[in-house]
Amino acid sequence: MNHLRIGAYFYPITTCCPIRAARAQDHGASIINEALLAAKGKPLFAGHDQPRVSCLGKRTLCEWDDSDPVAMSLQVDLALEYGIDFWVFTTYIGTKRGTPYFEMAAPLEQAFIQSGCGRRLEFAIMAALASPRAVLPIEPGYVENDRPYDTNAATARLIVDICARKFWTQPNYFRIQGRPYLSIFAGDAFPRDVLSYRKNCQEFFFTVKEYAWREYKTDPYLVGIVREGISAELLAASGVDALTGYALLPDWSSTAPPLQRYWRAFREREREWPELRKMCVFVPSVSTGWDASARVQCESAERIFRDIGRFIDAGNGVYPLTPIVIESSAEVFESAFKRTMAFVKREVPTDEQYGLIFAWNEVTEAPTLLPKITKDGMDFGYLEAVKRVKKQL
Repeated sequence: MNHLRIGAYFYPITTCCPIRAARAQDHGASIINEALLAAKGKPLFAGHDQPRVSCLGKRTLCEWDDSDPVAMSLQVDLALEYGIDFWVFTTYIGTKRGTPYFEMAAPLEQAFIQSGCGRRLEFAIMAALASPRAVLPIEPGYVENDRPYDTNAATARLIVDICARKFWTQPNYFRIQGRPYLSIFAGDAFPRDVLSYRKNCQEFFFTVKEYAWREYKTDPYLVGIVREGISAELLAASGVDALTGYALLPDWSSTAPPLQRYWRAFREREREWPELRKMCVFVPSVSTGWDASARVQCESAERIFRDIGRFIDAGNGVYPLTPIVIESSAEVFESAFKRTMAFVKREVPTDEQYGLIFAWNEVTEAPTLLPKITKDGMDFGYLEAVKRVKKQL
């Protein structure tokens, strides 16, 4: 029997979060449903694959809220049907100036756990060390203030407390070596200079491990999230059990081209894997693509792409408009997924192997396994690709 489990990152699509809504109001904005926002995306150049309209398996279900148990149950059904064994829920847990926060919790707590529909699927936690964006759509390069959580002992302990009390006790919590899986996505939360980053990072991960054992006699399988190579070595030296990826497909450097071909980007990332493996156990995630331009709905987006050949505006490398990964498809994703899993089976210890896909439903940033609405019906291509690859493992 195939022991190798396949997971996907789950981003909570919901407008039901008072904390996030209050932050949006502070910025003069209001929360918008991201499934609806994605459906309003505009093509910015010839051949641009926008809008991308996802659904929950039926053409009429193209706008939903993950805090709704019915919407969650439909997604659990799809995941199980097409070979997804677990979701890694993006969670927003942390302190700001001593005040604790747990944002966008309803999809996981209410719709997935309390409703009972999630019992059929394993799940784990990825703790993002910054609040979710409250202002969408946005201008290129817009900086939303007050998003990062404090990267201190208080945040580390809060993450452990919530996980240990609410999630690690669940019978369907995903485990590696019998230990609850917990990944941390620091992003830009730690200081950018190397010495400060190393000190802050090591102290943070040490606190997570030490506090979990001291208070709950639990040794979490702690995973550092790599998005750009510059942080990998520092993360690996911080006491984590392993590294993995998140949006580890495009070239994020400011000098990178705004349009990047999927297969070329994937092979460039693939060439980095052996070096990452030397640092630590490394399980690469595989992405279905990247294109966050649906999060930009303004005249400046069209102006920037008016002459894509020269790209004369300052949009190069500015989130969320660029980079955009082009030429992504279920076929090339399937090839990339096969190569990713071959690396995992070859380079990762057997009892630490799993597959991880970015993502189940990052609909406004394009990486999603969910079925697409097309002029001819629905496209289940990415889900079918997962099922085929899993059968071959």
